[in-house]
Amino acid sequence: MALDFILVLGSLILGSMGAGPSASAEGPVSVSDRVASGGVVFSGYVFTSTAGTLPAYVRALGPTGVACGTADVTSLSDYAGMYRLSVASSQQKRGCPAPGGVVQFALLAGRVDDGVWAGQVATLTDGDTVRSLHLQAAVSVMGNWAGPSGEIGQEAWLRWDGPSVSLAETLAAMPLPTTVVYYLDPVSGVFAEAKPHTDAVLTAGDLIMVRFR
Repeated sequence: MALDFILVLGSLILGSMGAGPSASAEGPVSVSDRVASGGVVFSGYVFTSTAGTLPAYVRALGPTGVACGTADVTSLSDYAGMYRLSVASSQQKRGCPAPGGVVQFALLAGRVDDGVWAGQVATLTDGDTVRSLHLQAAVSVMGNWAGPSGEIGQEAWLRWDGPSVSLAETLAAMPLPTTVVYYLDPVSGVFAEAKPHTDAVLTAGDLIMVRFR
């Protein structure tokens, strides 16, 4: 059974979640330098919707929101563009991802811009150098949750876009039961499994990974 509220890549609904304080400027670092030092290059398409405009930039952020790279979006049409983004590693910049770490993406209209969150999230693995990833703004999938596509029985990334609230309370209110939930500690940048009575509190922009039954 597919989730009615899950949207696939290329949906024409534009997300409206602010990406938070992610507009710090980036110094020029070559793609070859970043890959040689453990960085990763992401490339692919960027999609927009009829309700919005194509982003001018893509920014990579570490698990706690540290800016780890920014790239131009080359327009192909009113609805799609291409990007090639080199992402700094934890060896190059504190707060950027190490193997096993999370890379988040923001879509920006200008370099000095909080932008909106992309629905896609990447987890780095050893040996990563160049990866293909298509991006689109996160869209509402249920209530105050936004995220990319997903299926029952598979992990899905969801981002909270509501007021501060107990994680346990929001999980209990989900329309489908979950088998496992990991939430991102915004201070340590480490994912932890949410227990039935966890005292974790979600604030706007917080990320979880969930598997539905």
